[in-house]
Amino acid sequence: MPDIKKIAIDAIQGLPDDATYEAIFEVIFLQQQVALGKQQLENGEFFTHRQVMEEMKARIQALKT
Repeated sequence: MPDIKKIAIDAIQGLPDDATYEAIFEVIFLQQQVALGKQQLENGEFFTHRQVMEEMKARIQALKT
């Protein structure tokens, strides 16, 4: 498991000294979402571009009928 505290601290230290709480929250949230996405990819929890396109085509066709 990655050292989440270190990742958060490194992300915050990359911000300017006058960073707002909102900017700090955003950078930590981004790091969390990236980590979640990587975990989902490792677990095979994703859709390919082709799968998404096929689903969208099916939904559009359903709306036309």
